[in-house]
Amino acid sequence: MVRFFGLWGVWGISTWLFTLLRLVYGFSATQSGLYVTLFGAVGILSIPVAGLMADLTRSRRKVTLILLTAFFVTAFLFPLTPRAEVWVTTSILGFLAFAYRSPLDTIIAEYRRGLTATSMGVANTVSQASQVVVPILVGSVLTFSNMYWTVFPIVALGPGLATLILWRLK
Repeated sequence: MVRFFGLWGVWGISTWLFTLLRLVYGFSATQSGLYVTLFGAVGILSIPVAGLMADLTRSRRKVTLILLTAFFVTAFLFPLTPRAEVWVTTSILGFLAFAYRSPLDTIIAEYRRGLTATSMGVANTVSQASQVVVPILVGSVLTFSNMYWTVFPIVALGPGLATLILWRLK
């Protein structure tokens, strides 16, 4: 479930960022595309960086909790970003949206020693449902409310719940 809710945030942002940059901030398609590219590029770089952070600190759980918490806060507060600073917040969000995955996947793989492949298979199966659920939920909320700022709290809900579940998990 931690992975499901973490990916909830990733898929929510990935699916809706371009549209929201256009609708909320009034960016052109070119500007929005540039910011989404920045989001993705920083996201790709974050995966090995976070894995290294977890290995160096020898605390995968703590690193994952910090990254998921920061992802929650950044996604939730994203609508408060001034227009001129969106590129900074988008970069930070890109880092956080993907960074927690390396240490979390290691936690999952090590959770049931001897059943590593099974653990990852179950985690992948459960978490992939988020790519269907969150775009539908966000699209429905936008359709019925027409309040674009609500997307970010809805998306932030995923990493927030992932943080709470992992924090409670021993």
